[in-house]
Amino acid sequence: MKDIKIRSFPDKNYKAVFIRSTAMTIRLLHDVNSDIPMSELDFPEFYDIKLTGKCEGKCPWCYMSSMPDNNHYEVVSNLLKLFGPMTQNQRPFQIAYGGGEPTLHPDFEEILRTTKNLDIVPNFTTNGDQSNITAKVLQTVEECSDGVAISCHPHLVKQWKRALQIYAELANTKINFHIIISTPESVDYFINIYKFYKGLIDYFVLLKFSPIGRAATMPFQEEIEQEATRKLFSFLKSHKEVIGTLSDIAFGAHYYPDLAKEENASIGASIYQPNMFSKYIDMKDMTIYSNSFETKPIDNVFEFFRTKGICYD
Repeated sequence: MKDIKIRSFPDKNYKAVFIRSTAMTIRLLHDVNSDIPMSELDFPEFYDIKLTGKCEGKCPWCYMSSMPDNNHYEVVSNLLKLFGPMTQNQRPFQIAYGGGEPTLHPDFEEILRTTKNLDIVPNFTTNGDQSNITAKVLQTVEECSDGVAISCHPHLVKQWKRALQIYAELANTKINFHIIISTPESVDYFINIYKFYKGLIDYFVLLKFSPIGRAATMPFQEEIEQEATRKLFSFLKSHKEVIGTLSDIAFGAHYYPDLAKEENASIGASIYQPNMFSKYIDMKDMTIYSNSFETKPIDNVFEFFRTKGICYD
């Protein structure tokens, strides 16, 4: 797999360079002299893909309603059917596999290898579950995947800390932390993690609590979440004043309206419209969504790409 990959869509005034060794995507205007703005891609550069509904975590706030008795989905044949007919320019730079807990999928290794063979970088999110993590699986992760995102759930602290130790031993595997912010106490939880692990983790990805899925049954007060957001941004602003940068902080899409506010401009976060460049695919019924928090699909994924000119049997 090449370290540098380029995609270009002149009709969208889009050109992008993906540097695998740094996991960096550089987006450029295809024609800087054109009056046409860069617009939403017919063929995204990044996909979130749900490959299983099974998970042992039992998180009460799970917006996917994942449970231990849920099913795995057929993935490998659908990956080949979906991306096989596409050109290299149409295929994405990366796929992030999630669920459920993706490492529990019986075809997890084959999924990673199939993705790599399609010249797409496979990454995945995990809650730290190690029940299916053998030396052979770790070797496959090291050979195929560039990144692991570890969900730092408070009730699974021992589990995700152990996972960090395991994945940190893999060469060239970048590690991100995913942390859900819902209350002022969850901000304190993040701050403690950030101060302890800063310099050891590539990105701390902050995600807003989403009252959908199983999380819809939890008590949710918008004023408490707003208080948490104010506390979070206050910490980030003061921290940036001290060290001068927040280059290791990333935000989930639900934070973009807050980051766009003038009073938060000093945080200096890079803001873009994620739906322009990415989509979410649920392998359970092969549907495509604008993002993983949407409850209404755009279309069946094969029908979606047929309208873009891809021929499927």
